[in-house]
Amino acid sequence: MMKYRTYLLIILLGVSFTAFSQKEERQKIREGNKLYEQKEYTASEIAYQKALSVNSRSSKAAYNLGNSLFKQEKYKEALEQYQGIVTKEKDKQTLAKTWHNIGNVMMSAQDYQKSVDAYRQSLINNPNDNDTRYNLAVAQKLLQDQQQQDQDKDKDKDKNKDQEKDQNKQDQQDQDKQQDKQDQQDQQQQQEQQNEQQQQRDMSKEKAEQLLKALSEDEKKTQNKVREAQKVKAKQNKSGKDW
Repeated sequence: MMKYRTYLLIILLGVSFTAFSQKEERQKIREGNKLYEQKEYTASEIAYQKALSVNSRSSKAAYNLGNSLFKQEKYKEALEQYQGIVTKEKDKQTLAKTWHNIGNVMMSAQDYQKSVDAYRQSLINNPNDNDTRYNLAVAQKLLQDQQQQDQDKDKDKDKNKDQEKDQNKQDQQDQDKQQDKQDQQDQQQQQEQQNEQQQQRDMSKEKAEQLLKALSEDEKKTQNKVREAQKVKAKQNKSGKDW
């Protein structure tokens, strides 16, 4: 009997604690909602965080916290709250609203593909939401424009590459022509130098031959003079004239 009473007391205490926690959670959420309506987004963020500290699985507190963070442009933190909801929530209306807000976060980040995907998920859970349908159309148009811009950039990039390639080819051709011209000039200059050297050699040979010829002629003249002198002397000796 004593054990039964103890067990019953534990159950009652547990129920009372749960009821108290739920009451405190709702109180903090209402406090956060009031602050949110007054555009006190930082204060409402604190209130929603307190509600989550009481019940970490509260989708309502997480959703409202995400909205407060979004209003403060804390997009990364807001996204974390929303993503935590869609991984565990089963209620279609809550999922639709959460996916809608995920789409808004992605729009702010200019990630239009992910925003389109998020809005589609929202419409799967609530096909009659006109606001989501409108946002989806806007996101699709922005995505199309973004893709077209990327294509244009790629075309311009390819065009610039082709122009650069053509310019490099032209530059190489010009360099080749200049090198050929320089080679021809060097070859011509070398040939002229060889011709000049050959002319100098020919002139030196010719001068040497002329010099040898002149020396030979001088030698002949000298020899002729010697012979003439010898003849005169011989005649004098033959005459026997005694001086």
